[in-house]
Amino acid sequence: MREVIIFAYFNINHLSTPKEMRMSKYLILLAALIAPVIAWSQEQTASVPTEPRPARAREIVVYPDDQEYPAELVKTGVQGTAFVLVAFNPDGTPVSTAVRTTSRSDQLDEIALSIVRKLSLQQTTDSGTPRYSSVLVPVKFSKDVVTDLGKKSCEDLNVDLAYFRSVFPEKKSEDLELFSIATGALFLIVKNEKRMPIVAGRKTVISKTIATCAAEPERKFFEVMLRAADEVSVK
Repeated sequence: MREVIIFAYFNINHLSTPKEMRMSKYLILLAALIAPVIAWSQEQTASVPTEPRPARAREIVVYPDDQEYPAELVKTGVQGTAFVLVAFNPDGTPVSTAVRTTSRSDQLDEIALSIVRKLSLQQTTDSGTPRYSSVLVPVKFSKDVVTDLGKKSCEDLNVDLAYFRSVFPEKKSEDLELFSIATGALFLIVKNEKRMPIVAGRKTVISKTIATCAAEPERKFFEVMLRAADEVSVK
């Protein structure tokens, strides 16, 4: 506001006509009237307490064997993580829930909300005061587990990729969670001398796997990826 007053005062010394002089007086008067309003507004804004960031809960993982994960969603490759913000009563029961970050599936978001609504929280400390007012709960729907990699077909991978690419176009195919799980499994079964080449050639392993599975959907996914890893590690 000080800048406005100085600007008006500066210009008054360069005005020559009565009309211009009157206009400058109006500008100064207007600036003087507005300044207290702006100052009061800033004081009010500063006095409003900022809401504390919610605590972050441990991730809840939902697998295909869980009844909360509908079979039709698993079959069509629908997967992702919803972040649900839940506010708790002093007794630890949820009072409200809302999706903070969507999984990009309305169905998964609704399931995540229903899961979080069933949670309870040990709210009180030794002093009897509530521990948390709100908590952010990640709910991940993970279609694949390491123990089932041997059963997964290339056809199933193709379905997963089709969904992933359409829903997460900003991400790369290699960002599909399945490839992280499978890469970890490779490390458990390959010889030590092959591990570093696989790490260095991870993108190549994945691209080879995707290409082979697209051409031969009847094959087993992990066998194809293991073969691609062998090819990369011997180069």
